[in-house]
Amino acid sequence: MTLSRYLEQRMRHEVLKDPRRYTLISYPRWGNSEKTMILAVVRVGHARSTNLVAISQNDQNDYHRRLFQDLIDGKYGTIFDG
Repeated sequence: MTLSRYLEQRMRHEVLKDPRRYTLISYPRWGNSEKTMILAVVRVGHARSTNLVAISQNDQNDYHRRLFQDLIDGKYGTIFDG
């Protein structure tokens, strides 16, 4: 299974705006060609399910802005293209 297909299967239509910390951050990939947004699969708290979220350097959420920099710095592995 390709990464894109995996992410498409996991994607939900709900928007995750909960400021609680993510307990799992995986499969980061660039969300646009300008590389100003990263898509990642995350788990919030002790939830069993995961969500695909968009993380931007210009996000209004401070946690997302810090997380974006951590992703750029390689803390969660390689950021995949597309």
